[in-house]
Amino acid sequence: MSLSYVGTQLTIYVGSAILIAGILGNGINIFIFSSVRTYRNTPSTFYFLVGSIHNLLYLAINLTFRIVSVGSGFDLTRTSLAWCRARSFFLSTNSAISFTCSCLATIDQFLATSQSAHLRRYSKIELAYRIVLVTMVVWYLQGIPWILYQNISPISTTCVRTNAIYAIYVSVYLLLVLCVIPVVVMIGFGFLTYRNIRLTIALAELRADRQLAKMTLIQVVLVIISIIPYGINTAYGLITTGMTKDANRILIESFVSTIVSLISYLYYMGGFYMFLISSSRFRHVLSSTATIMQFHYISLVVTTALLLSLVDSQVANNTGKQLQDKACHVYWEYTKDAYDVYYIGKKIKGARASSFQVLKDGYSKDISNVYYMDKKLADARASSFQLTGDGYSKDISDVFYGDKIIDGVRASSFELLKDGYIKDAYDVYYMRKKIDGAHATSFKFVNDNYWKDAYDVYYMGKKINDARGSSFEFIDSGYARDYRNATCVNQQ
Repeated sequence: MSLSYVGTQLTIYVGSAILIAGILGNGINIFIFSSVRTYRNTPSTFYFLVGSIHNLLYLAINLTFRIVSVGSGFDLTRTSLAWCRARSFFLSTNSAISFTCSCLATIDQFLATSQSAHLRRYSKIELAYRIVLVTMVVWYLQGIPWILYQNISPISTTCVRTNAIYAIYVSVYLLLVLCVIPVVVMIGFGFLTYRNIRLTIALAELRADRQLAKMTLIQVVLVIISIIPYGINTAYGLITTGMTKDANRILIESFVSTIVSLISYLYYMGGFYMFLISSSRFRHVLSSTATIMQFHYISLVVTTALLLSLVDSQVANNTGKQLQDKACHVYWEYTKDAYDVYYIGKKIKGARASSFQVLKDGYSKDISNVYYMDKKLADARASSFQLTGDGYSKDISDVFYGDKIIDGVRASSFELLKDGYIKDAYDVYYMRKKIDGAHATSFKFVNDNYWKDAYDVYYMGKKINDARGSSFEFIDSGYARDYRNATCVNQQ
């Protein structure tokens, strides 16, 4: 039984259990915190309410589609650009708002249990309303680049990041905003809250304050258990980016990532159960509303049955095929057995399993040949083959884009520029078509899709008539001039 098969089964069945428990728990949290007067007027539980809403949205948007994708093979982000972008936006905003609310609840309990009357004055529901409003606006604005810079790759047909700076930002965002900062803030203020409780002898409504503090502190434990492994795995992924990895290492890392991702979902699922364990008041409120909750259970059972029926038939087929072929997962759509390699179930002719390596951008190779998806690149030399980025690759003599050789480009001096441009020692190309008359030695970027050489100016691969490269300069978005002060507006 391969790690790939185990990972698939865990994602489907453990993921489904987490999804069911998460929808149920967050739904009950939303009902209790929005309907019970004592909780509704308390800042910490208001933060719990907002956090539960976004936890529910996160599970519904992310985990549901992940289970369906793994179980049935249908991934909407591969076929719908709108969903590719919308999913990225909602995942980034929902997770950030949820973590922020958990941090705010911990900070509020520090303020509420403080011996300082000045600090206790900041624990007010009116202030909590304003803070949550600002928080949501900030994180929704932050999510705009997740819409602008996500696209479906024509090479791998996956939802990918299209901007290098944005890709770096996402990596930093995942590590800091969703891992390091929440853990540090919640542990720090959780400790201070615990110290306040130990030092406090008498406060108004002491029992309610203590129970809310316990509910908040156990959230800290949940974050430590569920998020720290995710942070460690994210940091490892950043450190090892760009390293050449064999198929076995990729397989192990993929399996570990599956386990860590499932553990991280415990944060979005577990709030209700932590509250249930830590607070007798919460248990009492829950028992008094048990009849109302029956409708919630029935709705959840129906949803679960539909979800499992969707994936079970396809999983059965996939499982039987995997056991029959004794194939192990290599990376994404690649599988192999002892002798042969397959791409989406189709045998790659001539590929040697013993030396097969998955690269990036749809490329792979063995000791003798190079492949693009399931096709052998007849003219590519494996010994000198290397990726250059943005779907381009080269060996000692040729340059490739996908499975096509770019005619005329000299591999020895090939240089990947940006905005669709490449060049070698003598010629310049735009979208893999040679620009007649462009001088490679002086060809350089100006601004806003404008490029120039010593003599001419180009916009999106086309020469701008009468513009002089020697004196051309950029003025503002869409506007530029040369020595005659003639203004050019996106001329082509």
